Amino acid sequence: MANPLSVLDPVRLCEFRKLNGKILKTVDAVYQDVTSLDECRQKCLSVNYRCQSFDYGDPSQHVCRLSHHSVATLTHIQDPYLDIPGVTTYEISACYNVTIQCKAREMIAKVKTSKVFNGRIYAKTRPNSCVADVANSVDFEIKMAYHDLNCDVKQENFGEFSNDIVIQHHDMIVTNQDLGLSVHCQYDLSNRSVSHGVQLEINGEVDAAGTQSATVSSPNVTMMITDRHGYDITAAQVGDALALRFEIIDANS
Repeated sequence: MANPLSVLDPVRLCEFRKLNGKILKTVDAVYQDVTSLDECRQKCLSVNYRCQSFDYGDPSQHVCRLSHHSVATLTHIQDPYLDIPGVTTYEISACYNVTIQCKAREMIAKVKTSKVFNGRIYAKTRPNSCVADVANSVDFEIKMAYHDLNCDVKQENFGEFSNDIVIQHHDMIVTNQDLGLSVHCQYDLSNRSVSHGVQLEINGEVDAAGTQSATVSSPNVTMMITDRHGYDITAAQVGDALALRFEIIDANS
């Protein structure tokens, strides 16, 4: 029996658009000693309120400023920005929450967006054979079978699978707004056995099932040897028609 690993939190990817030469007059938070633009962007994505824009100002000052405002929420305020040559405000235009579901024979990348998406999602190395077209949707997915050459899922180690996917904003054109993501599934394939009165040996590979990142316990399974009609037996001999009946005791496991 294989134990799946699961991702507890979605991966949040966001696109930012630039407002060149403008910074907000007032902001919600100011951080000093921020060493890079990427670090400032990450602060915007990780704070416990809805950050909609940030500016990094002069890189030599290492100051990062965050705000819950965007151009759309500032229409009622007169002159909310300062005009300063060479500075840039970065404003979130769309975000994508990505979760990975790891099943017995395939991985499924599920995407939820903050605005309506038109385009496609595909395996990076198989853009034509492993692709899902998306039209006017905020919730879409792509399925990638582990042993399907059309999707080119890589098996890195025993029980570990990975692939690279691309979220593309146009059916035919690749732009710098498109997002790339590496997705992984890992399974606990340690050997397990169950028996009921008779010693049985289990050989061969067992398919894994589940999702990716926190180990969960195996289902509580019982196995009964019965006759072909499902009735209990106390003895049997060579040639008797028998059946194996498996039951999961806890349906929520």
